[in-house]
Amino acid sequence: MAVKMILKKNMATKNEPSATDVMLAHQYLYYVAARPIWTDYEYDQFCNLHGLDGSGGSGLADKYPERVKQLAQEMLGNHSP
Repeated sequence: MAVKMILKKNMATKNEPSATDVMLAHQYLYYVAARPIWTDYEYDQFCNLHGLDGSGGSGLADKYPERVKQLAQEMLGNHSP
């Protein structure tokens, strides 16, 4: 899996985002920015690993909290094709 962040299920620290925020950041990149960094398979695997329902992403930027948008930009910046 091309995910560079190792996350414990739904556990976050000040320096580590929650699995939910990572999922939302990916949805933001996929639906709003049109710049996904994971394949659909990788996204499904991430959601399954963390027990998340990955459905229901939105194409509206206003639906995502600022922390998720910032995380999405960090993920994009750390992504090397």
